[in-house]
Amino acid sequence: MSKLILSPDHHLWPHWQQMYPSAEIRQELPLYPDKAQVIWLDLRLTDWQDQLALMTKEQYLVLALSLSPNLEQLRLCLQLGARGYLHALSDYDTLIAADYSVQHRGIWLGEDLVQSFISLSHSAQERSGDLSGLSTREQGVALLVAKGLSNKQIAQQLDISENTVKVHLGQIFQKLQVKDRLKLALFVGKTGD
Repeated sequence: MSKLILSPDHHLWPHWQQMYPSAEIRQELPLYPDKAQVIWLDLRLTDWQDQLALMTKEQYLVLALSLSPNLEQLRLCLQLGARGYLHALSDYDTLIAADYSVQHRGIWLGEDLVQSFISLSHSAQERSGDLSGLSTREQGVALLVAKGLSNKQIAQQLDISENTVKVHLGQIFQKLQVKDRLKLALFVGKTGD
C-alpha cells in the first residue's frame, strides 16, 4: 500500500523517503486521497488542526507526526480523531508498527506517551475498574499493558511467547469489552495499584 505524507518540511522528506521510496510526500492534501491508506500528518503544517478534523470527518485514517510530542498535543490529536501519534523521526520499525496498527483500526501511541497518559488518567479518573473476571495470567498481562509494556516485553517478563500474549489480550478485550490497548490501560488504571 502506498503512503501519503503531508509535511511542510522538505528537510524531513528524505528521512521518510528512505524508509518508503514509493511514498507520496506533499505539502497539502490531494483532492481525492485513497481512504484505505493511512495519511501521515506532520503537525508543523500551519493548519494541521483543521486538516486533521477534516480528514477524520471524511473517515480518513490519520497518523500524527510531531517533532516534539507532548501530552497536550496528544490529547488534541485524539480529540480531533487521529488514530496514532508519534515522533516524526521515529525509526523504521516504529513507523511500520504504527502504520499497521492504524490500518487495522487500532490506535498507536509511543510508549513514553502511553505511560504519561496513563499516569495522568490515574489521578484524574475514579478508581472503579474490575479485573476479577480475568484469570490470574490475564490480570498480569492487563497490568503490564497498563504500564505501557509492548507484547514482546510482556512475553519476556512473564516467560511466555508473544503469541500467547496476543491470545490473552484477545480474551481480555472480550471479557472487559474494550477495543484496544489504550482503553484497556485506562480501564486498568481505574482499578488502582
